[in-house]
Amino acid sequence: MKVPFIDLQRIYHRIEKDINSAVSELFASQRWILGPEVERLEKAFSDYIGVEGAVGVASGTDALLLSLRAQALSRYDRQFFCRDEYIITTPFTFVATAEAIIRSGATPLLVDIGEDFNISVSEIERAVSSYRNVVGILPVHLYGCPADMGAIMEIAKRYDLFVVEDCAQAFGAMISGRYAGSFGDHGAFSFFPTKILPGIGDGGMVACRNRALCDILKALRNHGGIDKYNIEYIGYNSRLDSIQAAAIGLYLKHVKEFIRERQRVARMYIAGLSDVKDLILPKDRDTHVFNLFTLRLRGSLDRDRICQHLNNKSIGVGVYYPVLLNEMRGIKDYIVVAGDLRQAVRASKEVLSLPIFPYMKNEEVEYVVDVLRGVIRS
Repeated sequence: MKVPFIDLQRIYHRIEKDINSAVSELFASQRWILGPEVERLEKAFSDYIGVEGAVGVASGTDALLLSLRAQALSRYDRQFFCRDEYIITTPFTFVATAEAIIRSGATPLLVDIGEDFNISVSEIERAVSSYRNVVGILPVHLYGCPADMGAIMEIAKRYDLFVVEDCAQAFGAMISGRYAGSFGDHGAFSFFPTKILPGIGDGGMVACRNRALCDILKALRNHGGIDKYNIEYIGYNSRLDSIQAAAIGLYLKHVKEFIRERQRVARMYIAGLSDVKDLILPKDRDTHVFNLFTLRLRGSLDRDRICQHLNNKSIGVGVYYPVLLNEMRGIKDYIVVAGDLRQAVRASKEVLSLPIFPYMKNEEVEYVVDVLRGVIRS
């Protein structure tokens, strides 16, 4: 049996006729950039998340960057932050998180994570107390498990900091009855094809707390102004394509089913592996949307050996993430580390992600469980 890490075709085939019809209409209309499809998606997205507005952009990375630029403009009437201004975030995430902070002009201030892989609230508090010129917090809802936004927002309010939520892996994740992305000043989402709410290429969305922020973002995504011949800001070419918006809007109608499917697979893994020694599994929570099913290999378990064995058995696996942001050659000189990152270092050496995607067959999950149990026993 072959079990891919993710199978996008199974998702597509569920709504193939609708997507093909929508694409055909766009070819007939030749409306490719922004337009009514994007406006409809922005409205449906903001209604779903429960925010004042949403702005479609070209990628999840741009969603982060433009959110930060909007904060510099709205809070400080400046185009960019300064290098001596810090934005607190996690070291254990994809490079885009730090990349966006650096490109906004600020410096990423990294603090350690907790057992759930998300940024540690106590470490945020310690960093804010220890460093001058902290201007914001950028928590990441990693793997689809939401961070403790109640506590983070309390710190932000107390110290007058902005919050941009990195929701690239967490569309539909819940925190105290609210969706991830609805707590901070912005929620930055990715429509990369492997995400909970997928697109058919790169695409992103920014959820906004108020209309004024939406207006700034709409200018920033369009070269810096509504009037392209007399711009207001230094902007970007970061417009969401109509064909993307049409497809994402169709996937949005099925996203709750996609999430239930991911949770079904996760629960099968948890039931099949819960008794395996030195295997630490994610908790079974309705709030977790399982963009990735990531476990920890503790004790004498050798990740490289286990990965190789699973690959030899035609099972796709991944390691998210083997290198911390402050260890990356290209950006480490632009980063400041606050305190000890021992939990993040440990996680980078222990994590392993198993295949998970909507409409994964029960026998595929059972095969992965059997092979993993077998290699651990050997």
